[in-house]
Amino acid sequence: MTDAPPNVTLIAGGLSFAGWKGVSISAGLDEACRGFELGVLDVNLPTDQPPGNPILVRPGTEIEVWNRDQLVLTGFLDRISISTAGESSNISMAGRSKTADLVDCTAFPSRRRWTERDVLTIAQQIAQGYSVEVVWGLNEPIPKVGKFRLQRAEKCLQAIDRLVKPLGLLLTDNPDGQLVITRVGATKASTALESGQNILASDGTYDASMLFASYFCRGQIALATDDPANLLAHVEGGTQEDIAARERSLEIIPSGRTPPGRCQTLAEYEAQTRSGRSVSVRYTVNGWTQGDGTLWEPGQLVQVTDTTQAIVAELLIAAVDYTLDETAGEQAVLHVYPRAAYELLPEPERKKRKRRRKGPHDGIGVWIPQVGQLQIGIGGVIATGALQIMSSGKQPQNVKKIPKKRPDKKEWWGLTNPKKKGG
Repeated sequence: MTDAPPNVTLIAGGLSFAGWKGVSISAGLDEACRGFELGVLDVNLPTDQPPGNPILVRPGTEIEVWNRDQLVLTGFLDRISISTAGESSNISMAGRSKTADLVDCTAFPSRRRWTERDVLTIAQQIAQGYSVEVVWGLNEPIPKVGKFRLQRAEKCLQAIDRLVKPLGLLLTDNPDGQLVITRVGATKASTALESGQNILASDGTYDASMLFASYFCRGQIALATDDPANLLAHVEGGTQEDIAARERSLEIIPSGRTPPGRCQTLAEYEAQTRSGRSVSVRYTVNGWTQGDGTLWEPGQLVQVTDTTQAIVAELLIAAVDYTLDETAGEQAVLHVYPRAAYELLPEPERKKRKRRRKGPHDGIGVWIPQVGQLQIGIGGVIATGALQIMSSGKQPQNVKKIPKKRPDKKEWWGLTNPKKKGG
């Protein structure tokens, strides 16, 4: 396996494997876990090895993948495939970054609830027990969250992703096998992509199937009022796009109560994200590194001047495929999108509401005092007979005040008539 120039080397179990004829390594923002597959043809396997171990390395071994003196991936060997025909053999090895353990494994930290802690500390404690380091990839203070609770049987990466997304943060990995908490556009590529210079090939896709002409968002907001008919109000927001030629509308329903202005923000965000995802271009360049010798990395912003695709803009590298074969040599395929495709919308900080003392029938409840009579209680008021909708105007005629005394369990479940004293 050492006849070819050692451009790409796999280090596993203290041994170096070079001379690979086919190499494919992928890294992207959608996975936060790099993967690789290396292959070589016409290999003469040693015949004096123990059974089941013909190449001195087993799946599960910790590995490093290097391109000359550039570390590309740190992780574990997942699979080895060996096929033989006559006296020659073909070998392929595949594996993933160390962050694969966070993708696959359930979180079992020493604690499952956190209050007023920074996201890096929480993420590190979620990942404890696995050989993955979580690092902060931004030059800004680490934010805190008020409360966070781990869900039962939740995977580590799912939990950390649920932790950081409301803050507009995303997850990726690096060549050292670390999980990085970062933000879209936190770094920029040192080399631009230009037609006639370093762009060998381009493949653009423009998809309007996910676009709409109108985006609407409707939610609810709690009001500070003592009138039980006005406890909730509807809030709306919308936007119109000129991208879709025909009338296509989409309604968005936010989860929970929506503060003022949030619906408009959500509608605009949905339109921008879908517009960004509708445009994608793959650029093929020579080599795996930029002009300064650093790797092309997902998450970088790159300036693109492409006369073929009619693009002059700063785009986001969402994924990178590092390839090597005997025909084309070393190449990198960059998957680029408009920045809006991966921009995350931070959730507004929820204000702590002051709890007021409630009476025995405050809120909305259902009380069935006797068979055949349904009473719906709203804010200490009972309406008997048919269901009536209360408004801020006149109250129903058959509404009567109920005493503030809490009924016993028999009265509450309708086992006795609360009007009769002594049951």
